[in-house]
Amino acid sequence: MAYNPVSGTTLRASFGMGFRVPSIAEAFLTGQVSNLAAVPNKDLKPERSYSYEVGLSQALGTWGKFDVSAFRSDFDNLIEAGLAQTSKNIPIIQWRNVTRARVQGFETTYNLGAFDGGFLYSLGYTYVYPQDLTLHDLLKYRPRHVLTTSAMMRAGPLRAGADFRFISKVDRIDVELVNLGIIPDGDERTDIIVADFRLGADFSFAGFPLTASLLLNNAFQRNYVELIGNIMPPRTYVLVLEMHP
Repeated sequence: MAYNPVSGTTLRASFGMGFRVPSIAEAFLTGQVSNLAAVPNKDLKPERSYSYEVGLSQALGTWGKFDVSAFRSDFDNLIEAGLAQTSKNIPIIQWRNVTRARVQGFETTYNLGAFDGGFLYSLGYTYVYPQDLTLHDLLKYRPRHVLTTSAMMRAGPLRAGADFRFISKVDRIDVELVNLGIIPDGDERTDIIVADFRLGADFSFAGFPLTASLLLNNAFQRNYVELIGNIMPPRTYVLVLEMHP
């Protein structure tokens, strides 16, 4: 449901029910990568969820648009990966059903466009409180704070942009894997702070059907993991060339 009390203001509320069957990988994956192995779980049950959201969107004229919302999702049989057993000093991972879980929080976004699209800016923040209601604990590998911002400038055929994201250190991981000692310093966690930059040019103005972009990802060489023992890419340079018909 949506309601516009005055021009530029929108109030909204929504309710939904979800159903997700286990993926093929979650139910049937068998394999080994490095010091981890996975076994299938043919007894996985489908996830079911009930979601609620209320929000406000406000246009700010030439100053852009602001949006804020609060959300909550209740899950039955949420599918999560966990340690099943250990064989020959190799951890065995298996996807299982978490009987009951709840994810709730709020989200804010701000978007600005100026100079007829010559400058675009966005800012977003999300707070999440992910609960395992069965174990009375937090869900694993879920950060509580996520902040993202992006800016892009365009001048004729040239464009430049920057992206920044902050993801807070997760509160809970697979302690069982850490206790096995197979992954050294497996309990080490940190906030994820990553900056990406990009430059581009469109040469079609000179009669060449070519667009070139240079991307610099993880510019400040931040070392971080999203899952235990799974380090993410370091500083990376990417050159993209696109031909237009």
